[in-house]
Amino acid sequence: ALAAVPALAAVPALAAVPALADDAAPPPKTPEWRVDGSYRLRFAQQTDVPLDTDAAGAFDRLGQTTFLEQRLRFEPKVVAEHFDAGLQLDLLSGLLSSSPGLADSFDGYPTLQRSQTLTQNPGVAFRKLYLDWRSPVGLVSVGQMASEWGLGMLANSGDGEGNVDWGDKRFGDLVDRVLFATRPLALATGGRNTEDLVLALGADLVYSDATSQLLLHDANGFHLGDQTVQGLLALRWTRPWGELGAYGVRRHEQFRSAASDTLDAWIGDVYGRVHGRLGGLDALGEAEAAFVSGSTTYVRTLAAPTGTSVRQGGGVLRGTLGRERNEASLEVGFASGDTSPFDGEVTNFSFNRDYKVSLLLFDEVLAWQTARAAVRLADPNLVGQPPSGVGLLPTSGAVSNALYVKPTVRWRPARVERLLLLASVLYARAAAAPLDPYASFACGGCANNAFGGKAGLSYGWELDLGGSYHIPLSPKVDLELGAQGGLLLPGDAFSLPDGGAMPNIGGGRLRATLTWL
Repeated sequence: ALAAVPALAAVPALAAVPALADDAAPPPKTPEWRVDGSYRLRFAQQTDVPLDTDAAGAFDRLGQTTFLEQRLRFEPKVVAEHFDAGLQLDLLSGLLSSSPGLADSFDGYPTLQRSQTLTQNPGVAFRKLYLDWRSPVGLVSVGQMASEWGLGMLANSGDGEGNVDWGDKRFGDLVDRVLFATRPLALATGGRNTEDLVLALGADLVYSDATSQLLLHDANGFHLGDQTVQGLLALRWTRPWGELGAYGVRRHEQFRSAASDTLDAWIGDVYGRVHGRLGGLDALGEAEAAFVSGSTTYVRTLAAPTGTSVRQGGGVLRGTLGRERNEASLEVGFASGDTSPFDGEVTNFSFNRDYKVSLLLFDEVLAWQTARAAVRLADPNLVGQPPSGVGLLPTSGAVSNALYVKPTVRWRPARVERLLLLASVLYARAAAAPLDPYASFACGGCANNAFGGKAGLSYGWELDLGGSYHIPLSPKVDLELGAQGGLLLPGDAFSLPDGGAMPNIGGGRLRATLTWL
């Protein structure tokens, strides 16, 4: 009886440092009132994703082959010489319609927010209410705000439209924060040529991220969920050739489990950007790496019945070359896996859910298959007592337990300035054999994937193609129309018991996005 969950979702660092950019536009002398926002509408058609197999060996499939979703976001704000204040709300956020299927059974698990239609869930979400005060010695930020750092691999605000190649940002890390950011060298020297170093200190109560949800809502109303506090220290150094940053976070999380399980962790992250000219081309190099170390009682194994240690790491390296309106980039990413999931150490790492790599593999196939494993592990008709930590199994589309390589080409035709065409090829492998926790549990600890086959290391290849066309309706209003499509050729990580393979997965999206500033 291996009553253990062999995975722990990544622990988000959530350590954002205010931009304080030297080249930022100066604040207005008199307060400026504005209402920023966006409306997006998406129609999707895709292959019915296989989740696992039934007793007869037939596929259980997601059933959600088509869906129509929308999101309306409002952000009223006031910008003044010494302070900014704002509020952000998501309205009418969710499915307008969807083909029926097993997606309805995932309600209550952190999947892709596609388990309910608007008739079941009105989709209203409060995200931000903040005040930024620019004092003579630094910036003070207070309130509920989004958290982002570096390339967004670990901490991601979920803000913006059209700022990822594939898919959409859906979540965002939200914290109730008090933060002070200053330029210590500038203060010490009276501002003489030393204003490129920023130091930030802060304290957070986490409102929402991949592993923590402060407020929960059900038929009985709102009630308290996970309680997570953290302190942060961050540095950012900006130079004409780029910037470097580093931070550390101390995180304490008390889960809403009946046993009041906890997680205590240290998180470290470094990132850098370097830009210049290379062989007559514009060149940009970017990198981010993170490491998590700590312990938790939320995940227990037979080898560690009172709790497990946490050792996780991952990173991204990306290089881009461009000329005029066209560019090509190569990205390499790594998220550690867990080579021995039944010992006393959890080592698999996850990127942020809003760091997008492709259209299908992580966002659809692995997201729903891991959610299905959590549902089966928590089903009392199948396993009796659900094992601890089961709620952390769904990846929600995050890159996890993976090594990938992704070249991308972006082409903007000179005669059609508002058109962008792009293509990516993704090859991904698992850092450790991607075991399905329910299938492995059911067979007494064997190394099986979701279909009961032997789990190989290759996730396979994915080809993604897309295009978008921008229509400026006014100087501050833009309409983007576009389409994206992908084809996943699965590898042996998805092999079947008879030696066959999971069928190819294809999907397309029609996109319309209206933004106003």
